[in-house]
Amino acid sequence: MMDEQAYCEKLAGADLLPPCFRGQPANLLLVKQHAAALDIPLIVAIQGMSVTDGRVGMDFWLFLRLCSAGPKLARAAVDFFYVSALQGQDARR
Repeated sequence: MMDEQAYCEKLAGADLLPPCFRGQPANLLLVKQHAAALDIPLIVAIQGMSVTDGRVGMDFWLFLRLCSAGPKLARAAVDFFYVSALQGQDARR
């Protein structure tokens, strides 16, 4: 299989991707790392996450799915939002 960077470069050319990922292999690589940390498939992360101003966000439906999947994923989802909130505070200062 291709290495991660080459994989993300190929994937970034797909028309089916959300706009924040089209032509942005670095964004895909970032979301791929988050998907691995949350133990979810990349395609689920692509459909439920976005990159805005260099930060990864998660939509409500993905958050709800993670919380209903069990305590381990629920804790990971809460940690994700907590870190995102802290990063947002730092960006506003």
